[in-house]
Amino acid sequence: MSRHFNDYRGNNSLVYIREVMSHFDFTQPPIPITEIAKFMGLEVIEYDTPPEGVSRETLTTQCARLEPKERRIYVYKQISLGRKRFSIGHECTHDLDPTHQECGHSCQDPSSPNCNKLVEQEASLGGAALLFYPRLFIPDLLSFDSLGIKPIELLAERYAGSVEAAALSYARMHPG
Repeated sequence: MSRHFNDYRGNNSLVYIREVMSHFDFTQPPIPITEIAKFMGLEVIEYDTPPEGVSRETLTTQCARLEPKERRIYVYKQISLGRKRFSIGHECTHDLDPTHQECGHSCQDPSSPNCNKLVEQEASLGGAALLFYPRLFIPDLLSFDSLGIKPIELLAERYAGSVEAAALSYARMHPG
């Protein structure tokens, strides 16, 4: 399901997320992110040992990578389930958005001037949208009587996502 500029529908990654999610009828969380990757023709491979030239410390911030020619997402085994799921969604977004493919999104060091921060932000937004699918997430977040960190933590647990991704989704989708 790799995309190219022929498939260009604008520069909003969420358009591509919405399109891929239209092929599923998920009724409850957690969203099976590896099923989405498989639908997209991507194989998710977990690894224990860092690739040559990559330190374990690097893997705490860059814990997954997309290899588009191989149609694989490599994800580090020794990270939390929420972070792993979010990272897979992040890499799926890179694969879905044709603007990400053409500009080369690989970013070894986010502080590097060569890193396209906007592309990485869009991929993070898309990763969160895949895990915290708005059709399910909005009713869930509106079911809480109060705002704050406790609902975010509970939503992160319910959706098997990271607290950071839950907070991003909560802030983006909450009407209040």
